[in-house]
Amino acid sequence: MKARELRPRHWARSLSTRLLIFLSIALLPLGVIAVYQTVQVIEETRRLAERDAVSRTSEAADEQQVLLERAFGSAYALGETAANLRDDPATCAAIMADFVANHRDYVFAGFVNADGVMLCNNASETVEFRGRPDWEEFVADPVAQVNVSRAGEVSGHSVYIVFVPIFDGQTQELLGGQAISIPHALSATLFANDDDGLELALINAEGEILAASTGMNDLGAFERRGVVPDALEIPSRGLLVATDARHRFNRPTAVVPLIGGQIYVLGLWRPGTMDMGVGPLSRTVPLFPLLMWLASLAVAYITVNNLILKPLSRLSTRMRRYRGDKPGKAFVSLPDAPSEMMAIAESYNTLLDRVAADTAQLEANVREKETLLREVHHRVKNNLQLISSILNMQMRGVQDDNARRILSRVQDRVMSLSSVHRVLYTDNELQSVRADHLLDDVIKGIADLVSSASTRVEVNVDLHPVRLDPDQAVPLSLLATEAMTNAVKYVAPDDHGRAAIDVTLRKEDADEVVFSISNTRGAEDAALHHDSDATSTGLGARLIQSFASQLGGEVEIVHSTTAHILELRFESLPAT
Repeated sequence: MKARELRPRHWARSLSTRLLIFLSIALLPLGVIAVYQTVQVIEETRRLAERDAVSRTSEAADEQQVLLERAFGSAYALGETAANLRDDPATCAAIMADFVANHRDYVFAGFVNADGVMLCNNASETVEFRGRPDWEEFVADPVAQVNVSRAGEVSGHSVYIVFVPIFDGQTQELLGGQAISIPHALSATLFANDDDGLELALINAEGEILAASTGMNDLGAFERRGVVPDALEIPSRGLLVATDARHRFNRPTAVVPLIGGQIYVLGLWRPGTMDMGVGPLSRTVPLFPLLMWLASLAVAYITVNNLILKPLSRLSTRMRRYRGDKPGKAFVSLPDAPSEMMAIAESYNTLLDRVAADTAQLEANVREKETLLREVHHRVKNNLQLISSILNMQMRGVQDDNARRILSRVQDRVMSLSSVHRVLYTDNELQSVRADHLLDDVIKGIADLVSSASTRVEVNVDLHPVRLDPDQAVPLSLLATEAMTNAVKYVAPDDHGRAAIDVTLRKEDADEVVFSISNTRGAEDAALHHDSDATSTGLGARLIQSFASQLGGEVEIVHSTTAHILELRFESLPAT
């Protein structure tokens, strides 16, 4: 397919026109406003219902509040009287008995002295509280409290007990505690007069149930709710506690303080008996703007999907399928897309045409340059071999051993360069060289010099695969030539009679290359190929240092009585 085959369509297929038509149907802004206003109305209705629930709970407990306030007031008044009559228990007990007889709301009244002994009570009995945990806690922290007793110790009734501390007015010393017991039967009677849809309970700050409209034998609903006022921030007007979905408790719960921060009334509203302002109709009110908003979103999504997403998906799929060798498979056709998308597809197809043509041209240029470069390396290798042959012919005509040795070293260096160019034109990659192959050729060529020695020399080669830039391969091969020549020259049997040369090439870390040559040593005059008449000019050592500098590496030479080791470390350059 050619790019010119795709043509723009009529303006009616314009993306902007289609989006304008379809998105004008969407009423998202109006839907958001409608939802917001509906939610605000429902929330305000809910808040009013919550206030009504708290108010009705508080009203239902008005008689209990009056009863408790009278009980606390009576306890403080009786306590002051009893404290003054500590030395006259009989009179004190008579006062307590008279008080209970005249107040049918209470079944017991008694005063506990500071030593934990109750001598003054309406039953004229002596009760020991010393050593009891609740008494010790009261002595340690004497505060007014309300406790529960399912079977009163003296009265025998199921009661909740108002217990207040009595102090000396001047010294503030604890004189004792006054107790007044209120029967649960009375609370049940008072609660029974309240709303049938409401269950009430009195609780203290720790959440302990003191009395309940269901009776003290049926506290399951209150216990499951588990309200602890101390764990909540309850305002003076009361609080409606959220339902507990985790424990499947869906009954609205009101908590209203009755006596300071000590006694609270807990109201459980039975399901369906309290109108929270969210009836069946009110629950469906937000659905209308929500459905309208969803419909608008659906229309907008279908529009964008059909006009933009699907064409872009097809275009993206074609782009992912693009391959340089087969660009024709990546051409894209969007017959049903808007004219703008078709224009993009036409531009993309045109670009593919250009890319395919440019790629073909570049590949042809690269092949031509690679061919020329390989020919250059081939000719340089041939020229270097020709120079080596000339040097070999020259060596045959020279009688002076020192001159022949110098020419031989020059020939080795020329052949080392020739090996580099041979590897470059035979390798598949021109931008890098397999240094292990290159060094293998260099070392094998020099190792042939020791093959005719009367004493056998072991040449151990351990070359790991390492690729180097040609700019590093040349100085490395020349350095290896000099180092190998020196090793051959000075190798000698060690104390065990073994003569060996070890050559290694490896790569450490990410880029560090390590090349080392070591040879065994014996007595100075025991070298297998050492010419006693020759004198060393030190040229090899200077060349090694020069080549190491070109590589940007460091050479470390270690001499010992048994070996001579040369180690080169340098960083390999990235292939270019």
